[in-house]
Amino acid sequence: MVTVVLRDRSHRFVIAGIFNTGIGLVLFPLAQTFLGPLGIHYLITLVGCHFVSVTLSYVIGRYYVFRSEGPALRQYAFFSIFYWGYLLFNLMSLPAIVEFFGYDPRIVQFGISIVAMIFSYLWQKHIVFRGS
Repeated sequence: MVTVVLRDRSHRFVIAGIFNTGIGLVLFPLAQTFLGPLGIHYLITLVGCHFVSVTLSYVIGRYYVFRSEGPALRQYAFFSIFYWGYLLFNLMSLPAIVEFFGYDPRIVQFGISIVAMIFSYLWQKHIVFRGS
């Protein structure tokens, strides 16, 4: 049964999505918990976590889900377009919400991540994979 699930691309996509989402949701709060007390600003932590999350998601998608042999840098660039836009939005909204309302950046980032997951799904369904 497990080998059948892993052979089917759609099942691998779901498994990778669950894994990537979990990493994305846990990485920032964990990194901020350890780096914040060292005086590292939460936006620096955010950028580092974003890069790690996007790159990990790309690597898993390329090698595990789609098993692609295409041009890696070109694929990475197209893969990450949505996520760099998300990062720009995040860099503007996270400090605005944290500074204006005084909320914990870990909680705000969790909420922003949930919204981004919804928009990511819509982006992939209607833009990236609309012809599939």
